[in-house]
Amino acid sequence: MRLRRLRSLSGAFLTLTLLAFSAGVGSDTLAQGAAPANAYPVERSFGNDWRCLHGFREVDRARCDPVVVPENGYLDAAGDRWKCDRGFRRAEGVCVLIVLPANSFLAEHSDDPGWECERGYRSRRDACVPIVVPQHAYLSPGNYGAGWTCERGFRAVDGACHAVNPPANAYLIQSQYSSGWKCERGFAAIGEACVAVDPPAGAHLNVRGDGWECDWPLRREAGQCIGAAR
Repeated sequence: MRLRRLRSLSGAFLTLTLLAFSAGVGSDTLAQGAAPANAYPVERSFGNDWRCLHGFREVDRARCDPVVVPENGYLDAAGDRWKCDRGFRRAEGVCVLIVLPANSFLAEHSDDPGWECERGYRSRRDACVPIVVPQHAYLSPGNYGAGWTCERGFRAVDGACHAVNPPANAYLIQSQYSSGWKCERGFAAIGEACVAVDPPAGAHLNVRGDGWECDWPLRREAGQCIGAAR
């Protein structure tokens, strides 16, 4: 209540100040009809040379209509539009109460639906339902995706976490949906195995370490490195 009263007082003070400013403008400017009712003149290089008072909004670049603030709403800082109080959201020109389902809290914004689910829950229609975490998994930081992540050494398959069994010359990596392992440098993944890369004469391992490329200025041809093309 005190916050709303302060907003009203500050808006009224700004309106009175601008009215006083308008009254002090020379009669020549007002006689030209530059500023309509509830507006004050401003210096602009283009567009209207007037601006609506706080609590009014420009319509058709010709007049200033009052901003009608619905119940449980307030004028924003600019004074040409309104927003809903916390706990309410905008719907069809009014502020309606945000109904919180179980296991939810008010969101920072008032966009529909105006609430978010608590950790461990996710929104489904107008409710917050618990996230079912399978064995060898834990809740994800956010509610995106499945809402859970497999522990290291496991990967997600069909809603469950299955153990990753790296082949020889491979190591575990943190990945939810890939194989969960990667070949060591000097080996390439072929099927479910890591096969040694065997560079031919005049070649070296590539940057990734899973293949080879020819030394400069040799070029690759038929699995070999041959002299540079003329």
